[in-house]
Amino acid sequence: FWLKFCPTNAAMTLAPGCVALSSPEGQQRLAEAVGLGRGLLEVYAPQKYGNSCSLASVAMVVRSLAPRKGTDLGRLNDDWAFAVAVEALPSLSLDLLRGAAHRDYIRGTLETLATDPGSTRSWLPLVMDIRNVATTLAKATEAAKAPAAVEYIHCAGGDPQVVMEEFRQDVVRMEAVIAQFDRAALQQRGGGHYSPVAALHRGSDSVLLLDTGGSNGCYWVPVSLLVAGMMTRTATFGNSRGWAVVLPSDRS
Repeated sequence: FWLKFCPTNAAMTLAPGCVALSSPEGQQRLAEAVGLGRGLLEVYAPQKYGNSCSLASVAMVVRSLAPRKGTDLGRLNDDWAFAVAVEALPSLSLDLLRGAAHRDYIRGTLETLATDPGSTRSWLPLVMDIRNVATTLAKATEAAKAPAAVEYIHCAGGDPQVVMEEFRQDVVRMEAVIAQFDRAALQQRGGGHYSPVAALHRGSDSVLLLDTGGSNGCYWVPVSLLVAGMMTRTATFGNSRGWAVVLPSDRS
């Protein structure tokens, strides 16, 4: 069921206005971009599983923040982020799930990790809205000995121009950004998706999306398109999408 929401290794075509990082224009934008320096490109890796885009995004951001000396960056992957999310379960919000019975079922399923990890993996994405991704990311930075303050932004129903300007500022000023968006806004298949955002190119008003899906790799996407995808609500629970940010150390 959840494979269709975060497809990986599926052939996709970039929407008009999107530019592959590997192209000459993509490289030129990279040279002119602002908001770089967090090392996200150095640690980019696509998600390991069809439903692990949120966890792959968390792992990628933590790899970029973790101390290089004495840290096994390869260990900080989707599986590691999954374990962190399970440990963080008491801190996660299940309010988005419909009804107490549904919440109790999901909580009970997560608590079967020791005996049935496969079942837990299939249900964990249900509770990974942008709030819970932010909570998991904060816990993950602590686990990687790089503690950081994390906030999240819900943007459905906001003024598009105001949201776009706030997003631009966050991409430039924050240590890291993870976007939750609807792929339909980018003319792609698959519904909801998570990926880190690495930089802003002012001239084209585009941001560098490190697509965890892997089929398109890293590419520049117009701010207007990505924000349109973030200003949607999920089809399953109707909760707002948005983005999560890691605050700079002087603001945490």
